[in-house]
Amino acid sequence: MLTDLYKHNNNFDSAFKYSNIMYQMKDSLDIGKANSAMSKLELQHKLDLLAYEKESAEKQSRLLFITITGTLFLLLIIILLLYYRNRIKSKYLLLQKQRQADEKIRESEEKFIGS
Repeated sequence: MLTDLYKHNNNFDSAFKYSNIMYQMKDSLDIGKANSAMSKLELQHKLDLLAYEKESAEKQSRLLFITITGTLFLLLIIILLLYYRNRIKSKYLLLQKQRQADEKIRESEEKFIGS
């Protein structure tokens, strides 16, 4: 390069000058590459963050769905249990009334036969 040419001709001032210019240009290129790499990393970080937020929202949505479904299922079971309990209770009360009626008829028959 120019630096080598000036060194070869023993023009060290010009060699030093062009050497500094070359290093400055190389540094500016390295800085540009570093900035580009940094920009890529920042963009990748933002994309990763968006993906994480989306995944988190989906998990939260699934959890909410499971919670609501489970709650509705438990509510249905409770309603069915209360319905069958009420039905059994009604049958029990009806049977109890029939026994009382049968007992009254028996008592009436015993009084009638006993008189």
